[in-house]
Amino acid sequence: IDVWSVGCIYMELMNRKPLFPGKDHVHQMRLLTELLGTPTKADLGFIKNKDAMTCLSQLPRHPRKALLKTFPHVNQSAIDLVEKMLTFDPDKRITGI
Repeated sequence: IDVWSVGCIYMELMNRKPLFPGKDHVHQMRLLTELLGTPTKADLGFIKNKDAMTCLSQLPRHPRKALLKTFPHVNQSAIDLVEKMLTFDPDKRITGI
């Protein structure tokens, strides 16, 4: 199960608009890091593509935003679930099993 995508879709249903409405892949990654914060090197250890690593390393650094404050109309339990689904490292991400 693609838990990351399910987390995005779930949040989009609750927020009624796209979560990361990027114009291209770089813009989308910037929006993602602006909301979820810049991932640590340890969080990116699963990425094997050098171009992807270069792209991520060139983005401005951002702290993680508090999703509950960013989306105050969304239930706290739903936010807790989404935070577990939108974790960069797939080994640390909640699973569907």
